[in-house]
Amino acid sequence: MDTQRLSVTTTDREFIHALNAQKFDGIRISHYVTDSLPADVGHFIGTYFISFGLGAASSLFASWFYDRIKRDPSHKTTINGIDVSGNPEQIIIIINNYCKQQKANLAGDSESEMI
Repeated sequence: MDTQRLSVTTTDREFIHALNAQKFDGIRISHYVTDSLPADVGHFIGTYFISFGLGAASSLFASWFYDRIKRDPSHKTTINGIDVSGNPEQIIIIINNYCKQQKANLAGDSESEMI
């Protein structure tokens, strides 16, 4: 399975528990919590690397993530360094664009293998 990986950083302590509870097929998660925190984020910041295939998993994750940020935008959250805290619509755009780029990369790799 060809996979994509996004970096999600958030001050939401419950993010990983809520994501794991979804039990999305085709999504793998690795994470770490930083020890050195910027003064403006309080006491927690987690970074999660989320891998998924190009199929339904990316759409399901994007919809779930959008709903989560829309319900509670109080946490500082970024995807691949882009702040989505106050604009959850960015989540859908970022993930869709990322998947399109990965599809293009895969197509380019396939063409180069044929030469």
